[in-house]
Amino acid sequence: IAFTGSRGRGIWAVPARGGKPSLVYDNTGEQPLSGGTLPQHTPRALSFTPDGRGITCLRFIPRNSGTGLKKEAEAEGISITPVIETVSIATGERKIVAENASDGCWSPDGRYFVYVDGDYYGIGVIDTATGEWRRISSSGKCPTVTPDGQSLIYVDWDINATDQLFRAPLTGGKPEQLTFEGIWWNPKCSPDGEWVLSSGMDLSG
Repeated sequence: IAFTGSRGRGIWAVPARGGKPSLVYDNTGEQPLSGGTLPQHTPRALSFTPDGRGITCLRFIPRNSGTGLKKEAEAEGISITPVIETVSIATGERKIVAENASDGCWSPDGRYFVYVDGDYYGIGVIDTATGEWRRISSSGKCPTVTPDGQSLIYVDWDINATDQLFRAPLTGGKPEQLTFEGIWWNPKCSPDGEWVLSSGMDLSG
């Protein structure tokens, strides 16, 4: 089990059977940036890596030029950018997966990493085997990969409807719109790939 510590102090791991938590990522030296007056800018555990040997986490680093987060940060006198990286549970070794990325998820085989841009809109895919990068959507958010690793479910909009669910092939292809009314966010797929669970709002009245 991986989790962010109290008041944003580090990312910890504990065996699922129980036991003493161990500090995997120590952000003590980054406290003025990541654990100060802006709680939304604290480090956050996103998921385990597909092989289970590392934790994928979101953290924030200083920068001089901005993203969508820059306006919030400037109000507090901080200029930051979000970065997603992996941390080895055994060694603590850290590796950046995507820069200027505010959320993300892996394909089941660990080859592809799907992430949301730093301003919370726009979805890209990185092929970690080749380094190739592709844009899925310039306005999408809330991505999740289907259990078979073939498709991506995400939230986007078209001319007539906002915050609808779409599906796109992970390796390239035309997106398919799945819903046409209401407002939806944070979709997740059932393990068999037959259902999509999503928070939402029915606007039909």
